[in-house]
Amino acid sequence: IDLDGKRTIADAVMMQRAMAEDLALSAAAYANADWEHDGMLTLSDVTLMLQNVLKKDEAAESTAN
Repeated sequence: IDLDGKRTIADAVMMQRAMAEDLALSAAAYANADWEHDGMLTLSDVTLMLQNVLKKDEAAESTAN
């Protein structure tokens, strides 16, 4: 969402701030945040992104062990 090429918890916070209208997203950031591709930013989008972040973290952890 912050357009750094990585999905992190910080991106989820930005998504929630945008949903609360506390933060304006660029068109590119909004497109990245819309995980359901329905033109709306919702809690479902945040949940899907966080699930993706957690899967990557778990994969990295199992590879490190």
